[in-house]
Amino acid sequence: MKKRYWIYIILLVILLAGAGYYYYSYYYITPTSNTLNLKAVNKKSTHEVSPELSRVKDNDQKNKAKPTRVESGMPSDQNPGTKTGGEEEVQKKTKDTEKEKVKEEDNNTKETHKKIPRKINNPFDDYRKTIVKKTPFKLIGIIGSEGKVMAVIDTDDGKQTVTEGDVVDDHKIVEVTRDSIIILYQDKIHKIKVGSDSGEDS
Repeated sequence: MKKRYWIYIILLVILLAGAGYYYYSYYYITPTSNTLNLKAVNKKSTHEVSPELSRVKDNDQKNKAKPTRVESGMPSDQNPGTKTGGEEEVQKKTKDTEKEKVKEEDNNTKETHKKIPRKINNPFDDYRKTIVKKTPFKLIGIIGSEGKVMAVIDTDDGKQTVTEGDVVDDHKIVEVTRDSIIILYQDKIHKIKVGSDSGEDS
């Protein structure tokens, strides 16, 4: 009975040892070697450059080694990133031209304002003219014959007749016509038509 146990124990130890060896050899050694091989391949591929790429790199290095020369007369598209003297001169001339145009426009505007006469309406003058033309009476009608014509007016005191030479409240009757009268007031002559109490410039 004891021998059988010992046999079982020995077999179990052998199985465990075989399993450990298998696990160590396939899961540790093999992946590590594969990883090393992959690294070596990658390193080799990195250092190996195609002929075309190496030619391009050589040309770039040669171009960098050459000294660059910037000429003032070169156009900006041949020297990108550089501002030539010609461009600066053109920009300066453009700015000067714009300033001159603005000055000319201002001068033209000022001259136009000077040429146009400014007419300022004085409301007091208009009011004074209206008062002057306003008469203290209203012309109702004209009566009489060709020999003597009289005008019928309506005042605050009532109706009355007037003829040439009469004065009513500083308004002198200068002439009586068939449909109007001419009066003189403050050195100005006005014409009043029948039915009106305001004079018109005559």
